[in-house]
Amino acid sequence: MRLRNLLSHIYVLVPVLDKCKHYFVDRHELEKLIEKGESWLGAHPEKELIATRYLRFKRSWAREVLMRLAIDEAIEEDAAELPQRVAAEGGVAEGGSSEVEPGGYTKGCS
Repeated sequence: MRLRNLLSHIYVLVPVLDKCKHYFVDRHELEKLIEKGESWLGAHPEKELIATRYLRFKRSWAREVLMRLAIDEAIEEDAAELPQRVAAEGGVAEGGSSEVEPGGYTKGCS
C-alpha cells in the first residue's frame, strides 16, 4: 500500500472512529469523502457505516456518496471490459494494432 493511500484511509477513518467532529458538517464534507475515499471506499465491507459516521449520521448524504462511488466503480468496470468486448465483436484484438491509412483513417472503417 502506498503512503498516499494510507493517508487517505486515515483522513477518512479518524473522524469516523472519533465519533465527534468539531466543526459543522455541510455538503463540502460529502465531496471530501468522495475525493478521499474514491480509490477504496466503494469496495470496503463497512462502507455504509463509514459514510454515515463520517457525515455525522446524515443518511441521505451517505446514500448519495455510496451511489456516486458505485457509479464510478461501474464505469471503471465497463472501461476494463471494453477491450474484450471489442475483440469479441470482431474489432481490434487486445494488444493488436490496426493499420492507419494516410489521412488518419483506419483500414476497413469509413
